[in-house]
Amino acid sequence: EAMPKLVEARNESIKNINDIIDEFKTIHYAFQNEDLDVLPADHIIANFKNL
Repeated sequence: EAMPKLVEARNESIKNINDIIDEFKTIHYAFQNEDLDVLPADHIIANFKNL
């Protein structure tokens, strides 16, 4: 009974971690390429507030 819920919670955690990693990759890309237009500040702030 508990196992499916644990698996579901684990999968959700992994998804959230992957979303965070993607966010950092976007930021890293922008700074590496000095292409800060890729990153509206509102976009970054909104995403990190949601974590």
